[in-house]
Amino acid sequence: MSDRLARLFLVRSAYGGRFDADGRTLLFVADLAGVPQAWALRTGARWPELVLAPRDRVQDLHPSPTPGALVANTDVGGDEQTQLILVRGSEASAVVDDPAHVHRFGSWSPDGKSFAFVANTRDPRWFDVYVRDVARGTTRLLLSHDSTNAVADWSPDGSRLLVQRSFSNSEHELWLVEVATDAARPLTARRAKYEDARFLDADTIIVRTDLDRDRVGVALLAVDLAAMTSIVGGDVEIDRVALAPEARLIAYALNRDGANEIVVRSIDSGVERRVSGLPRGALYEYWQSGLAFDRRGRHLAISWTAEREGVDVFVHDVATGKTRQATHAPKAGVNPRLLAESEVVRYPAFDGREIPALWYPTRRASGAPPCVVYVHGGPESQHRPSWLPAVQHLVASGFAVLAPNVRGSTGYGNEYEHADDVRKRMDSVRDLAGAAAWLAESGRADPERIAVWGGSYGGFMVLAALTTDPELWAAGVCLVGIGNFVTFLQATGAYRRHLREAEYGSLQHDRDFLESISPINHLDRIRAPLLLIHGANDPRVPIAEAEQMVNRLRELGRPADLIRLEDEGHQIAKLKNRLLAYPAAIEFLRKRLHAARRAAVAAQ
Repeated sequence: MSDRLARLFLVRSAYGGRFDADGRTLLFVADLAGVPQAWALRTGARWPELVLAPRDRVQDLHPSPTPGALVANTDVGGDEQTQLILVRGSEASAVVDDPAHVHRFGSWSPDGKSFAFVANTRDPRWFDVYVRDVARGTTRLLLSHDSTNAVADWSPDGSRLLVQRSFSNSEHELWLVEVATDAARPLTARRAKYEDARFLDADTIIVRTDLDRDRVGVALLAVDLAAMTSIVGGDVEIDRVALAPEARLIAYALNRDGANEIVVRSIDSGVERRVSGLPRGALYEYWQSGLAFDRRGRHLAISWTAEREGVDVFVHDVATGKTRQATHAPKAGVNPRLLAESEVVRYPAFDGREIPALWYPTRRASGAPPCVVYVHGGPESQHRPSWLPAVQHLVASGFAVLAPNVRGSTGYGNEYEHADDVRKRMDSVRDLAGAAAWLAESGRADPERIAVWGGSYGGFMVLAALTTDPELWAAGVCLVGIGNFVTFLQATGAYRRHLREAEYGSLQHDRDFLESISPINHLDRIRAPLLLIHGANDPRVPIAEAEQMVNRLRELGRPADLIRLEDEGHQIAKLKNRLLAYPAAIEFLRKRLHAARRAAVAAQ
């Protein structure tokens, strides 16, 4: 790998922008030292200050309503056993020290004296709601219920908590919990997506929802009447909404084929203004929303990713309408003019659908180039025009890349998102076969040199593609992928299991079907060489998924390799591991696809 291309993996990221209550300090997470840590950039300063460097990574930050205080979610080795660290001034202290359980921050009280969080301490399957008194250092159980709860907000008068209860990634309820009495009541009558819910005032909640609609919009919910009124909606999905209650402003993100447009809107007048000054790209949302106002609604922090620009935090001035880049994560000398930008394409599926995709042509190849079909995880996710150093490296190395948003992807409405649920699972795999056919028939790729790459659920897609349509694929790269749905559901984090069964099917009702589509039961069909990459601490897709795949393939005499990352989980978060895993995967593809080309020429 040339030094020029190696620099792609040295590019750092800054994201999760939030404002301190002093109004003069931007807080954010960045991997400037090779692992995500908490940083602060004060007005007028040219270089950020390190706020928190825990034992391992910081996931996200939650500033207090009082200046100089925040809570950070952290974990170790990617295990996602999230702990809470309270930072006040220059002092940091653990709120909990219980790595056997997961803790997730929820919301600060309006006076900053307490905060609410959830944890699965009582039962590893469920998240209960707790309130922490900061001054006294005491914690009180507020809501105990066998369900997956998350604290969305604390009411302006301090009397109630707004709680989101999840039954799947797309089915929720909203509940109100009285802080003084622990009394809880449902606020929504029907399940739907209810996300980014916040108190506008004591009587009104603003929420992003798909209730009674195919595309997610923004609505106002009257607390006492439980009546909902749509204020933003249409044919375009709304990805995120942020609220500035004092200024009665919202900011929301329109999703146009994965690219975002940010809009600031007055709730009272309905006047809107598009945020300019951002490159083509999308919100960067790693653990928390990419949009956040300061307390008074004067500034909006936008965590942004773009194909040629990397990941940084921008700040939009609401009064002037100007947007500036606030952070400047080191770019390792990479020249953005040499990087690829995608175009949106669509290709036909087996049932007449059109599958949207991002297409990255290469300028390095003559004739039909080798191509990598790059599959996202989720499946409730979407390929966006974002910073993807592996894709940039592939394109610069002479590969074309197609990043499809197969059925099941978000951003195209409810019907499309649920078009792969449970028994329709393999229809999404057929969408990958359609991608390979379209690439070959259109002349965009050499049909003998098409590989497939994916992570998490995308890793399952890689394995399913290689076992379902083995003649189409020359190689596969599987990162933290599901090879056996039965063992995956048995071993994934207990608090995740019921959420994943809503998407994939349950062991109780769908076991035979899950066994029938699990790639491990069809490995004798694989023809292409396979590389697996997996974090040893992965709580979502345990590493046993990769190990059993490799062992079985080797028994069958099929070529398969495993890169095991001892200090990673479901993501490759550390710089040293990115520098190991991604170049190895690209070199694997280069050798395999060049070998496939030589074999095809020799056969002619």
